[in-house]
Amino acid sequence: MKRLLLTGLAIGGFAGLIAQDLGLTSVVSFWGDPGPLVVLSALLGAILWPSVLRYLVGSITAALALLWLVVAFTPFAAWLASDLARDDALVPADAIFVASSGIQQSGNFTPVSMSRIVHGLELLAEGKAPALVVSDLQAAYPSYAGPVRSVDESLPDRARGRHRRTRREHPR
Repeated sequence: MKRLLLTGLAIGGFAGLIAQDLGLTSVVSFWGDPGPLVVLSALLGAILWPSVLRYLVGSITAALALLWLVVAFTPFAAWLASDLARDDALVPADAIFVASSGIQQSGNFTPVSMSRIVHGLELLAEGKAPALVVSDLQAAYPSYAGPVRSVDESLPDRARGRHRRTRREHPR
């Protein structure tokens, strides 16, 4: 019995890790920490493995593993995503909007955030728009205003943007 529980625990945990790696939590709009779901999956596997449902648990785990192999080692994912990226012609606009993607608790940009901000500042320097608008994150994260200003101040004068205070920067 102990061996069956440990086998179920391992297989359930493996299924949970694969589901986490595939980002399957986003299918049900769960954006929290997936770590507890891996533990829950492992416990569910341990509970179900000693019963007749082990075949169901094994089949689901095998299907997830096969899906992971297809996504990781074939051009299938790239083919699915090929039409997702937009490549519109750049035309002058009233403002350049940069969607925030994340900022570290230290106040530094993540690589994705830095790439977005730099591209927005490049468009600003090319004269595509007179203003740069940057969305802000929820209150638990530091404001984007300080890091954007520091990146902008490190650029040559001709590439610098114009900043307005964000709502979060205004004294209340």
